Amino acid sequence: MQTKFIALLLLLTPLLTPAAPMPTGKSDGLICSSYIGGKVKACPENIHDYINNKTGIPIYHACDNGEALCIGEGYPYNDFRELHTIYDIDNNQTKKIQVTITPTLLDSLGRSTLQQGRKIISEIAPTPQEKQFTNELFLAVNSKQKLAKQLTLTVQGSYATDASGVTTDILTSSLLSCKTALNYLNNDVNCMGDLNKDIDLSVQDNAVFNSFISALQKAQGLINVVTVGSIDYSDLQKLNQFIVILYYDDGSKLAINVEFKEGAIEIKLNKDASRTSKGLTFLQFIEGNTNKATSYGEAKSMANSKYNSGFGCAPTRFDNDVTAKLVNTIIIKKPDGTERHINIYKLVNEFVVFNQC
Repeated sequence: MQTKFIALLLLLTPLLTPAAPMPTGKSDGLICSSYIGGKVKACPENIHDYINNKTGIPIYHACDNGEALCIGEGYPYNDFRELHTIYDIDNNQTKKIQVTITPTLLDSLGRSTLQQGRKIISEIAPTPQEKQFTNELFLAVNSKQKLAKQLTLTVQGSYATDASGVTTDILTSSLLSCKTALNYLNNDVNCMGDLNKDIDLSVQDNAVFNSFISALQKAQGLINVVTVGSIDYSDLQKLNQFIVILYYDDGSKLAINVEFKEGAIEIKLNKDASRTSKGLTFLQFIEGNTNKATSYGEAKSMANSKYNSGFGCAPTRFDNDVTAKLVNTIIIKKPDGTERHINIYKLVNEFVVFNQC
């Protein structure tokens, strides 16, 4: 009786032994968004097609002696799986795709197919950490978009409005000292210091900014937990960067790069994105000599600027016999004790600056 029982156990052992888990090949991830930019691209329209094109079916050969399928350790001719996680930031969706792959097996000469390869693509549940990673980046991007509206300002005399048309008190210190974009470049009447102070204060007590930083830090803390493949993290780091843009009523524009780094706010003038009222970038203003301005304030800043000294002498007659009215003479004292006199003239629709010769 005991012998029969042992024999029965031996027969049932393969049925009672749990199947070994399917070997997992590579795991990969895709962070996609139409907003982050850089190497982070918009999400694929058809995820099934994207995964199908991304995965292949390997081909193996049997041993040359035609006996056992000795193709190396791990029995690669058995099914294995690949895991791909799609982090759709724009829509706050996380999709995890499992691809079950059966390799193609050929005989040693490659003439006969011993096993036909195939792929089965199916969606499985993402981990809580993967879903949280997507959600935190979604919150960070959403907050950054709100910040961009708050920090795109139009200065209109004694007040300023944001991109939504809402009057804002962000420019508490600089509203009086910064009347045109060149005031910041030339630091007229401490415009640079005043505006830097306004930017610092505007983000310190800003609930949207604090939500942005909190979400971004949480997402960065999950990077080593989730599967993100070979993503270039430098593009995610760029979420720390945003631009303060101020439009002035003379047509000039001031763009300031702001970056949150290790708890501090870094502020740097963007000379390529900033414009004079005549449309010159600040780099072009610095490198070339221009003497035309739309507003008196800009002409005065131009006259006092250390970057622009080649105004030339005023002509005896202006183009088209336009009447030029002298509105001010700026006196600049040189280190050697001599003085330089610069005249500002009002024409019909603009101001021009010339050396007094």
